[in-house]
Amino acid sequence: MNLCRRRLLARAASISLALTAPAVTAAPTAPVSRIGPVLHFVPGAGAKQDAARDFFAGAKLHFDDLNRRGGVRGRRITQVPVTVPDEPAAQWREITAIVARERPSVILGLPGDALLDRALAESPEWMQQTVVMSPLSGLPVALDSRAANVVTTRASYAEEAAALVRHFTGLGVQRITMLLPLAAPMPLRDALQRAVRDAGAAGVGMLAYRDTTIDLPAQLDAAVRAQMQVVIMVCDTVDLIEAERRLRRQPGRPQLAGMSTVNHRVVVEVLGPAAAQGIVLTQVVPNPMRGTLALTRDHARLLEQMFDEPPSHLTLEGFLAARVLTDAMIAARDSGPAAWLEVLRNGRVRDVGGLTVDLQRSGSRFVDLAVISHGGRLAG
Repeated sequence: MNLCRRRLLARAASISLALTAPAVTAAPTAPVSRIGPVLHFVPGAGAKQDAARDFFAGAKLHFDDLNRRGGVRGRRITQVPVTVPDEPAAQWREITAIVARERPSVILGLPGDALLDRALAESPEWMQQTVVMSPLSGLPVALDSRAANVVTTRASYAEEAAALVRHFTGLGVQRITMLLPLAAPMPLRDALQRAVRDAGAAGVGMLAYRDTTIDLPAQLDAAVRAQMQVVIMVCDTVDLIEAERRLRRQPGRPQLAGMSTVNHRVVVEVLGPAAAQGIVLTQVVPNPMRGTLALTRDHARLLEQMFDEPPSHLTLEGFLAARVLTDAMIAARDSGPAAWLEVLRNGRVRDVGGLTVDLQRSGSRFVDLAVISHGGRLAG
């Protein structure tokens, strides 16, 4: 992580301190009306850390710009990053305690499939009282009755997998297998099977692996022996890295592809640019380096002006989520999670800077493909 991003996060941390520390001023001033807190949980380590930080940075970009322009009817958004453990059980305990104490209006960018799946399964009180906005997950929540307060702005894994299958079958590829962790929720498996079938490729195999030390290598070896041409990994960054390490030793190895939640920067850092080159990854927002949409132009302009940061897919994803959220806040008749959810849930298809978002379904259904190219860059 570069110096600019460290400064950005340090500045964000100072906001969190300002919420509890008394203000020291030379003269009395009128209190600033605020909305929040909007909590953003960032794992303290692990592959999800950088993804969560980039998402946070993109969201903060929009919130800061909106606050400078007067906020939501004069009320400023308070966004607070909170570092949590990477270990799942400890992470869940800490998040539950923090949310119970802080009672946030919004939880933005909840990091990871496992965390969202547990929140849906256990349905704690805060899941009924807080807007859970744009979790960093591709789980199919659009038709999940437990997810009434969850609003997604990204395509699901099923839509990403279908895009990959259509791409490869369009190139004449016939032997494709899909691998996902055994712990993946059953609704996700069902959604993947439907998506693949709807994409016209009912013959695509789907296998689940128990672990990355024995079972995943065995499944990959079997895929090579079966002369599979493409292996699609529906997994996180760590598992995809392990898959590439195993496949690189195999002659006649298949093409490796992964989901948008894989952090390509971590893949390149761990494997090296040469080994990572050629891995195909889906993306759920347009290429942030291209100024073809008003959304990407605004994102790139503000990043350059405010933080001197290059755009990334994840900063754009956070920027999009924050913009959709604040559009709902502005349109709502009242203030508070219930009023915002009413707008978000009842809103029809909308244009967000040139990108179509349908919050009654799965948010944006945009899926693009990118490849890790020479030097570790993501091209697409």
